[in-house]
Amino acid sequence: GGSGGSVARLKQIRTATRQYRGKLYVLSRQVHGMKWRARVAELDGGTLRLFKVHRGGRLSHSKPLLLRDLDAAEVAMVARSRMIAPTPFVFQLVTPHRTLLFCGEDETVACAWMHAIRSVATPPPLAARELRVKPRTRFVLPVRVDGIAGEETTFTWEWHVVDKDLGFEGYFEAEGEDAQYPTLVAKWNRHTAQAGKVFGTYTVRRPGVLMLCWDNTYSVFTPKHLTYTITKETTPV
Repeated sequence: GGSGGSVARLKQIRTATRQYRGKLYVLSRQVHGMKWRARVAELDGGTLRLFKVHRGGRLSHSKPLLLRDLDAAEVAMVARSRMIAPTPFVFQLVTPHRTLLFCGEDETVACAWMHAIRSVATPPPLAARELRVKPRTRFVLPVRVDGIAGEETTFTWEWHVVDKDLGFEGYFEAEGEDAQYPTLVAKWNRHTAQAGKVFGTYTVRRPGVLMLCWDNTYSVFTPKHLTYTITKETTPV
């Protein structure tokens, strides 16, 4: 039941998710017993609006969040790509000001990267970074790939985790009109993941974004701590 307009609005947002790569629409269904069924984030002309879709289809609105109030790293989280992930999943971005959490429902719903991600810098080579992945959360680290013609860039990552049962996936999203959905380039199954070091490498010959994703969505209460390093080497083809 519920208002037909709200249901139509939800369908419209779902459709827009598939059509517009430059805007963000995020849905997250909630478990049974919650007062609302889905959360929707809409990016429209520099304003991020959050909605809750209640039982019966009613929509409620939260205070609009102006993008000019966010720093560049936060804006980069407000979306472009589509990720394939367990259901439900959460993307986390930690900034100097706040921790942003975005939720998604399936592969047609995406938290990812507005065009501002093009200015996100690659982490300094050989710089060990510490990371804390919250419970029920996927942490996504974007790495910009310039991809100059006639050259190929090989990225090598190493991460050391103290806790077991932390999943890991690497995706690459190429730029250009012929770009497809992000390609899965690495996977570390959480069921077999043990504490220790994990190595990975991927070579690209075109510009895009390499996304390293640590998956702690299956842990209800326990955060996971890790350190990582990323290096890159560019050679002529």
